[in-house]
Amino acid sequence: MLFLGELLPLRVVIDSEKKESFTIVDNEIIFTLHKELSKERKEAIRSQLYKHYAPKYLLIEVASLENTMNLKASRVSFRKTKSQWGSCSHKNAISLNSYLLLLPKDLREYIIVHELSHIVHKNHSKEFWMHVSKYYPGYKEARVRLKEFAYFLRR
Repeated sequence: MLFLGELLPLRVVIDSEKKESFTIVDNEIIFTLHKELSKERKEAIRSQLYKHYAPKYLLIEVASLENTMNLKASRVSFRKTKSQWGSCSHKNAISLNSYLLLLPKDLREYIIVHELSHIVHKNHSKEFWMHVSKYYPGYKEARVRLKEFAYFLRR
């Protein structure tokens, strides 16, 4: 299972006596389940895992980039969306797809820089892309590489 851009082993433990849960221990993802689950239920648990860990990992990255860019989002939230990796509202609230945890650090950084840049430019104008390139010069390559992960948005 992809986590922070690395393929980590996934172990499924079937134990009807224990509470259903997920955890990450020693670079292994462990699902404890009462019984074998359908593909849909496993995907729901995977989604819960990403949503649970997104604030822990991504808020640190957002804060670091806010500091570097001298910008501050009014709020940062996480949710699973099927069409985009992130968004920035007119009130400068940033919403990040919890599935960003699938991506390597450099692609997560590009998306965060992109959304923070919308605090200054609310569109995708030439000025916006110049602002993005100031903090992430390789943004064009990052946009191409992100297409490799588009499948995960639709899951």
